[in-house]
Amino acid sequence: MRKVAVFGNAGGKSALSRRLAEITGLPLYALDIIQFPGGRYGPEVKDGGKIPDDEYLTLHHDILTRDQWIVDGYGSLSSTWERLSVADTLVYIDLPIPAHTGESQSVSPRVCSRIRRAGRRIAPYGRARSMDTR
Repeated sequence: MRKVAVFGNAGGKSALSRRLAEITGLPLYALDIIQFPGGRYGPEVKDGGKIPDDEYLTLHHDILTRDQWIVDGYGSLSSTWERLSVADTLVYIDLPIPAHTGESQSVSPRVCSRIRRAGRRIAPYGRARSMDTR
């Protein structure tokens, strides 16, 4: 695991990415911080303060050419497909909608991600099972 793409719906990606970076020692690149200076969408400025697409794509490509990385976030459609094709590990976060919109307090905030790597699936809490891809 040297090139990790963390993606999915809102909620849990950044926290999981930070924890993976701590555990693995891989450098973490958060696309929200790269695309939006300060890491926040600014509704009062044009395009929310987002950097120009060509600048973002150049920075994104530079990250992907490095030997090791964890990339957290979506970016753009073209950059996502490029990142997913280069990554050796994909982490898909798929929380129920109420868990990331704050609509329900009854939904557990547990991250329900599955890491697919080298023909093995690492389920929540580290239980590993082999994957039958036939």
